[in-house]
Amino acid sequence: MMTYLYVQSEEQLWTVGSGEPGTSSWQPESDHGSDDDAARRVAWLNGSPAAGPLSDGERQQLRAYLFGLNVTIGQVDQAVDAIASILGRETRHG
Repeated sequence: MMTYLYVQSEEQLWTVGSGEPGTSSWQPESDHGSDDDAARRVAWLNGSPAAGPLSDGERQQLRAYLFGLNVTIGQVDQAVDAIASILGRETRHG
């Protein structure tokens, strides 16, 4: 099993990865703006449940993902309605 850890890679940047930092075996997985966010990611990748509440950055990422998902669902819904119209059938919306 691969074990993940994090290192401070720049002044305000923590990188999560596996292998030995600073060697060719180091495989970065993600970057984070705080050590708390990096530690939460490491805990999750290593099999622990998410620790504590979501950070502001994690909440923003989740909101953006859900917004994009909602837009995609709307587009699929419109496509289904268009196809149903072409076929002369009603959809659950019409």
